[in-house]
Amino acid sequence: MKPEKIQAELNRLGAQGWELVNFAFSGPMGPAMLVLKKPQ
Repeated sequence: MKPEKIQAELNRLGAQGWELVNFAFSGPMGPAMLVLKKPQ
């Protein structure tokens, strides 16, 4: 994904109340794991 698309998706999730709390990359071209939370 392009950085602009990732930013747009994170902004969309943020508008729904989700918060990015952590992330991990497996390598420069590898997948990323994003950890989000949403208050109940």
